[in-house]
Amino acid sequence: LNHMLEPHKEFPIFNMEMRPEDNEEIDPKAIEVNKLDLAKIRMTAFDRETVATAFLNWFESLKLKPGKQIAPLGHNYAFDRDMIRKWLGPETYNLHFHYHFRDSMVTANYVNDRATCCAEPVVFPKVGLKDLCNKLNVEVEMAHRALDDALAASRVYKKLLLM
Repeated sequence: LNHMLEPHKEFPIFNMEMRPEDNEEIDPKAIEVNKLDLAKIRMTAFDRETVATAFLNWFESLKLKPGKQIAPLGHNYAFDRDMIRKWLGPETYNLHFHYHFRDSMVTANYVNDRATCCAEPVVFPKVGLKDLCNKLNVEVEMAHRALDDALAASRVYKKLLLM
């Protein structure tokens, strides 16, 4: 994202579908909610090593200054961070991602806490991404798809900052 929290015009977006490991436990509700065809994903998605190599090549293509890292922005990022750290390994994760992440769920909770401290009504009774998108009039092209949810989280975060 650029400084205005919009997709950067000079840097390509990294987005690949990654095949789950054979022994990986997958929540059936997540499959249902996300309307995923697990059999198709297992056949067509890339293996973890291929995606990791592609990510590292993508990162290098950004030609960032030495030591520069990605400052993650997500919704409930702690969940995603754990998955990404497991996939890349802690050392590779720490080399590429800064620990000062931004999170639209945490920010919405902050807005609620601020309202409560000022004896005002809670702004966001629910802080799920879909709930925040609805409340803030943020459109999501295909909910529960990683790229679309990431872009929605950035738009929600920007609106929260402007409140």
